[in-house]
Amino acid sequence: MKILTYEIELLEPCLVTSLQGDPNSAVAYAYLPGAVLRGAIIDRYIRQQKHQHKKYQFDAAAPENQTLFFNGQTRYLNAYPLADSQRTFPTPLAWHGLKSPKPDENGNTIYDFVVDDASEHRPDREWKPCGFPFTWVQGSEIAYEVEPARHIAIHIARDRQRSRSKDREPERAVYRYESLAAGQRFGGAILCPDGDAAATLKQLLGEIIALGGARTGGYGRVAIHNCQTHDRWREIPGNLQPGNDTLTLTLLSDTLIRDDNGQFVVNADVLTARLSKQLNCSLSLQRGYYQATPVGGFNRKWGLPLPQALAFRMGSVFVFAAASLTATQLQTLETEGIGERRTEGFGRLAVNGHIEAVLTKGKLPETTTATITLSPESEAGKSAQALANRLLRQKLDALLDEKSNNLGQRLRGMKKSQLHALRQVIQSALRQTPAEGRKMMTDYLDHALKRRVSREQLERTRLAGGNLAEWLQKRVRDETEIWRQDTYLKVEPLPQIGGIKPALTPEMAYEYNLRLADAVLARATRLNGQGGDNE
Repeated sequence: MKILTYEIELLEPCLVTSLQGDPNSAVAYAYLPGAVLRGAIIDRYIRQQKHQHKKYQFDAAAPENQTLFFNGQTRYLNAYPLADSQRTFPTPLAWHGLKSPKPDENGNTIYDFVVDDASEHRPDREWKPCGFPFTWVQGSEIAYEVEPARHIAIHIARDRQRSRSKDREPERAVYRYESLAAGQRFGGAILCPDGDAAATLKQLLGEIIALGGARTGGYGRVAIHNCQTHDRWREIPGNLQPGNDTLTLTLLSDTLIRDDNGQFVVNADVLTARLSKQLNCSLSLQRGYYQATPVGGFNRKWGLPLPQALAFRMGSVFVFAAASLTATQLQTLETEGIGERRTEGFGRLAVNGHIEAVLTKGKLPETTTATITLSPESEAGKSAQALANRLLRQKLDALLDEKSNNLGQRLRGMKKSQLHALRQVIQSALRQTPAEGRKMMTDYLDHALKRRVSREQLERTRLAGGNLAEWLQKRVRDETEIWRQDTYLKVEPLPQIGGIKPALTPEMAYEYNLRLADAVLARATRLNGQGGDNE
């Protein structure tokens, strides 16, 4: 067997959607699933073959394609975050910490209940599982907390023909993507049956590919680096040695197990029976630390979601009493894995990986990068200033969409005619200089407050702890409010390039104050229209 290891660098945010979030959001996995990686490689393989043979038709039943992609001989493992160039692994659920450590206790101490169940001889203390998804162990004493960075973006659903938001479904107009942030690196691996398969796949991993969804919206481009071939490789460090009549298994990926009725279950007894049959020995479960997790997927060829099932969550740990097993049996178990969909990275496990009863949570080494400082007067500095200003505007636009959606939903009681009149004045003021536009808005609001009907509507309509008139007056007269900590459009930290930060000009503050007011009124107008005109 040959093992291909490689690194994936995210050039853009990556959205491989998990089963989390509400209908108006999409939350990515904290890793890159093996099924997605296999699909991207198949797509690359087909494109390459069509480039070489114009009439090429992909045949999934062909022996070479079966070996590379489908029959289980080649396995595409999940790509987990890299920490200090090391591929991490899921944090074992048997790791616990003190819920309320005393002043003389180290709050960074991790207790491995597999080696020593501290909750049994210290029942007076409260324990909690470790909350970080991935870890990396240095030696046998220090465990590092690893959690990938996220990129959160607010988008507006638009009608492709009209190029504007969908007025008929305002409650679905705004949606949120929580993707893996660009710039991160993940470590992946492919288990190949022979050198020929490894050579073929290695050649396919040499270019930029696309992963996940929303590829036309600035998501999914990744680059493959440092692809290497190994004869021996383990997902976690350490020696593979038989235990003293004890077998400890740690699930390194989600694991799908069927019972005798063919149903996917999360049942330790069913798992024990499957392992006993696979190892041809009698296992007895002593204790287990496991959870269930839903597993789904999406078939891009069909354009349909895959059936959902319950699986043992990655990081689950089981301790068995067993007859003595040989190193060969344990090696085969680690290589083969257990359960369904092992071609896609499911069912990976580590044998006897728990050694130390107590570990210390460490801090990852900081990566040093060269700092470049540009002069604001230089040509490069002027370009960096312009780019930093554009980055700031992108962040402000995203915040404006989010805040206006939330505030506009709370705005009730105004007639549509009044909302339209206010928006017309705001849009006219945006075309004026700040001094002229501010005077135009102030004169209009003063005039509206002198009229009984419009004054009653402005004062009875509540928004942000006050009435609408007060809120609009604040947006008009305060040109610096959006740069402060406790307001709607605070950007922190500010983007900077070469030490140059964006220019927070009064003109920009004036513009975004009025744009926020206009967007809030526009959102309220659409919601008002759902129930008909209130006039």
